[in-house]
Amino acid sequence: MGTGSARIALMIVCLAMAGCTFPTAAPASRDIESNQSGADIAQDVPATQTIEAVPAPPAAANATSPSSSSTTTGPAPTTASTPANSTTKPDPNGVPTPQVGDHWSVKGAETQGGVDTVEWTTKKVFKGPETIPLGSGTVKALRFETTLDYKDNSNWHVVATTNDWLRPEDQAMIKSVEQSHATRFGSPDRWFNQTTTYDSPCVQMKWPIKEGAVWETHCTAKAQGPSGTTTKKVDEAWTVGKLETITVQAGAFSAFHVQVKDLDKGSQRDQWFASRACDLVRLTTPNPSGDPPTAQLTDFSCAKEHSP
Repeated sequence: MGTGSARIALMIVCLAMAGCTFPTAAPASRDIESNQSGADIAQDVPATQTIEAVPAPPAAANATSPSSSSTTTGPAPTTASTPANSTTKPDPNGVPTPQVGDHWSVKGAETQGGVDTVEWTTKKVFKGPETIPLGSGTVKALRFETTLDYKDNSNWHVVATTNDWLRPEDQAMIKSVEQSHATRFGSPDRWFNQTTTYDSPCVQMKWPIKEGAVWETHCTAKAQGPSGTTTKKVDEAWTVGKLETITVQAGAFSAFHVQVKDLDKGSQRDQWFASRACDLVRLTTPNPSGDPPTAQLTDFSCAKEHSP
C-alpha cells in the first residue's frame, strides 16, 4: 500500500465503541495491496493512532477517587439503575446511555515526514437496542453503525460499513459485522465481508471512570471472513489517568487520559474519554514507520451531555 499502511481498523473499532474503549479485538491489519483476492482489506483491532475524534471526556466529578485494580473478563458488572421518577442524578462518569440518532463524526490522518499518507473520516450512529441471535440463544444489545471513507497516497479508496453490537450495561463488545469495498484506478475492485464474535463479551472501559483505576481485559475474537476463520486474543492492561483539557474540532473537553497496554506486544495506545461526548475525543496508537496516526472528534450529538 505504499508508504501509507492500512493500520486504521483499530481506531475505527475504538471510535465505533463508546469509550474505545476499542476497540480492542479485531483481526491483525493487512495491506490492501497484498490482498490479491480482495479477501483481506486492512483490519486491525481495537479496535484500535491518535484519535481525537472520539466522544468527549467525562466530567470532573470523582476525578480524585481512590484507584482500584481488577481483572475484567466476560461477566457483566453489577450496575445500579435510577428509577424514572428519582431525583438522584446519574453518575456523570458512568456508562453512556445513548438515544436513537446520537452520532459521532471523526477524522484522522497518518503522516510520515510531515506529509499525510493516509486520511479517513468516520460517522458512528446509534441505531437502537436490539435482541440478536448468539450461540444457541439470544442476547440484548445496543447497535452502532459506523461508516468509513478512507484514502491513502497509493490511490486506494475504501468505503466500509461496520455494525457493532454492545452489551447495554457496560458496552462490552458482543459482535461486529463489517462490509468493505476498495477501489484503485488500474486495479480490480476488492470486497471484504467479515463477522466477528467473542468467547465472552469483550470489556473495554470500566464504569464509573475514576482517576487511578486499573484493570485488565482478556477475551478472544473469532473472525469469519472470505479467507476462513481466524482468532485473536486480546490481553490488555488499562490505566485511568488525570482529567486533561483536550481541544479538538468538536470543541474543548475535560477528558480522562486512559492508557491501554497490549500485554502481548508491549505496545500502548493513549485515548481520551469525555463524558460530555459520551465517547472518546482523541486516540493515538504506535506507528513504527512514522508519526502516530491521529484522529479527532469533529462533530457529535449525545443524549447524555454533562458539564465539561
